[in-house]
Amino acid sequence: MEAPNVSKKEKWVLYILAPLLVIVISLIIEYQYRNIRQNKDSENHIKSLGKKVEDTNYSLALKNVLGIASMSYVEETVIGNLPVDNIETVAGLLAIRKASDAQMVYLMNKSGEVVACTPDSVSGQSFTGNNFAFRPYFSKVVSAKQYEYYPAVGVVSLKRGFYLGVPIYDSLNIIRGVAAIKTGVESIEETLYKQSQPCAIISPDGIVYAANNTNWLFKSTHSLSNQKLNSLKESKQFADKPLSYLGCDLSNKKVDIQGVEYRVKAYPIFSGNWKVMSLYKPYTFNFLFFFIIFGGLSIFLSGFYFAFRISRKLKKINYLTGKQERYSQRIFNQQEAIIHLNKSQIQLKNWEQVRGLITETASRVLKIERSSIWLFNKEGNEFICDDRYLRSRNEHEKGQKILEIDCPLYFAKLKNEDVIVSNNVSSDANLKELANPIFEPKSINAVIHIPILQQGKPFGVVCFEHVDQPRIWNNDEKIFCERLANRVSLFLVIQQRRITAKKLKESNQSFKVALEEANRSKELEIANGKLREKEKILQKAYDAIQMNQIELTKLNKKLVSSHQYTLNLNNELVEANTLLGKQKSEVLSTLQQLKDTQSHLVHAEKMASVGILTAGIAHEINNPLNFIQGGKTALELHVYDNYKNKMKDFRPMFEMIESGINRATEIINSLNHFNRKSEDLSEICSLHAILDNCLVILHNQLKYKIDVEKSYTEKVFCLMGNEGKLHQVFLNVIANAEQAIEGNGKIEINTSLNDSYIKTTISDTGNGIEQENLKKITDPFFTTKEPGKGTGLGLSIALSIIQEHNGIIEYQSMVNKGTSVTISLPIAI
Repeated sequence: MEAPNVSKKEKWVLYILAPLLVIVISLIIEYQYRNIRQNKDSENHIKSLGKKVEDTNYSLALKNVLGIASMSYVEETVIGNLPVDNIETVAGLLAIRKASDAQMVYLMNKSGEVVACTPDSVSGQSFTGNNFAFRPYFSKVVSAKQYEYYPAVGVVSLKRGFYLGVPIYDSLNIIRGVAAIKTGVESIEETLYKQSQPCAIISPDGIVYAANNTNWLFKSTHSLSNQKLNSLKESKQFADKPLSYLGCDLSNKKVDIQGVEYRVKAYPIFSGNWKVMSLYKPYTFNFLFFFIIFGGLSIFLSGFYFAFRISRKLKKINYLTGKQERYSQRIFNQQEAIIHLNKSQIQLKNWEQVRGLITETASRVLKIERSSIWLFNKEGNEFICDDRYLRSRNEHEKGQKILEIDCPLYFAKLKNEDVIVSNNVSSDANLKELANPIFEPKSINAVIHIPILQQGKPFGVVCFEHVDQPRIWNNDEKIFCERLANRVSLFLVIQQRRITAKKLKESNQSFKVALEEANRSKELEIANGKLREKEKILQKAYDAIQMNQIELTKLNKKLVSSHQYTLNLNNELVEANTLLGKQKSEVLSTLQQLKDTQSHLVHAEKMASVGILTAGIAHEINNPLNFIQGGKTALELHVYDNYKNKMKDFRPMFEMIESGINRATEIINSLNHFNRKSEDLSEICSLHAILDNCLVILHNQLKYKIDVEKSYTEKVFCLMGNEGKLHQVFLNVIANAEQAIEGNGKIEINTSLNDSYIKTTISDTGNGIEQENLKKITDPFFTTKEPGKGTGLGLSIALSIIQEHNGIIEYQSMVNKGTSVTISLPIAI
């Protein structure tokens, strides 16, 4: 069937009615849009005006009147301990009045009587002696214990103002009076006068309190009953001002004033009881806009012929736009994945966790089935799979091997540092060796293989493999794969450096042990030499004794009568032997003291070397930190100037850099305090800063397992001493507390003033110390720690430093409960 023909008359009707219908619809839409837009703009404007009115004097008045209530002599004044209008009290109120640009500041006792007042800044009047218990800013404050903001006409001054009352508490938290502040309406009316449309501040009863039209003042926005008028007169909120009807009911959304229609908008202020009201003229039809619409529609109809061609171009543009959006989303996902890997690599130190995270991230972001990491063996003739992630099964596997003898061309490519990118492995000559054994059984059709380089040589390969169908790899995906391969190479280098550092540390420890053994052997050899000399002397003495015994035996045989004489000689010989034994014990004791002194000197020399080393490191690190801070600031400005619309994408990276810089700076400052070299005991020291610096230095040992709770005294005191030595004392005590805790635990640090001493108590939830060992913990070289974990000198040195500062150190401990160390230092008077 053919389509029905349309007559020429019907065509002309369509040509005329269609544009007219479009014009009418456009005019209706334009009119409604203008009204909706004006309504939205008026709502935003009245909200902005309401907030501006509230902020004009309310915030400053509240801050200053709270300052009044906290003054010590204010409580004494309202209680009656000080005379009315006390000079000190009035002087304080005058300072508050000047600071807040108020008209008057005054205090009321519990019964509402004014006991202290500043003169009115306008009239010079004083409220002293008046009773304002009937005002809500007194009655509500006393009963409800809350702030009360009360606009009213003064019963004494007959001037409009804003009254703000707050409670005055005594030491038992009982309300003893009210502090009030009065501000004028001038600043708020100045805000209203700046508005182009009529606006006013309306009370809850509908009375105009302030307006940019003086004819509106003290007039009601709706008719009031005689009962309501009498109630308002009794409350004295508007004093004796005559109240009358404005002539138009502003409680409606639309009003008519002198033949002009207005729309009414209101916004609640002063806790919602009062409101700011503004009038707007509604939008009227714009004929100029009508002609613009008509001309636009004519142009639209004349170009209707080209609509189909334009629509095709738009489809193409939409396709390109969608492609660009998909590209942008891929880039965002890749950047987000790299940032997540960077954060995770900082936290994770285990290669098994890092490699699994990398393969999972690659499969998720690239939306591929398989991602794997292969490493060369020592001979470099085979690959061993270190980790392979299968996305569909969410599983990891490893251990597979690829031999060079089976794939010589593939190995040559990787050893030549070539990146292999294949959109279709079945037609790629570089991968034909892997097609039958690996790709075809696993349905792998597109791959990217990137060699892992270390020191410019291939160390392994990272594989990204897509299954089921060929895939065209985008340039951004190739770059993302290379970045992941670089992350693998970087972490392997870091892992290797950690292993090397660990071996170096173990080697240094072995060297130190060997050196200590050599020193000990040398000392023992010297002591043995001295003992051999003593033995020779003793042997000679013994030989002499033997000779004397022989002689005495002969004499005994010959001189039986001289038996008593012989007994005396034997006693002398016994005393000589006892004396020689004591001398031998003294020699051994002296030798032990020499060993202890040498160990003490070696430890002191090590500590001095460590201090010099850390001070140098802190100084050297500080300069690169300044370069990093400057580079970060310049980079942030560059991104803001050139990529302002993507600033939110870069913000987490800048915040992460800033956090690292601040953390490093904090550690360096703490090391500088700890390494101060001075013997002066008259330095002014900040005890709380010393404790915080020690916690910064020990942060790495404390984090993740120990909660530190601090309770510092707020009282002011002055401590004199040597800051560097006090750092050493508290660092040793806190470190001992941390080492005493196995697993998770808690350390509490409390400071308090007691007479002329500042007491610092450091308690832990560790293993505790047995009572028989508690008395020996400050003895040099006494330690309960395992060999190699302590020298036994920390608490001994801490005790000597505390005694040097005329202080006291005390210990309390229970096994399996914890230990508490209390250090008392004299404060400067």
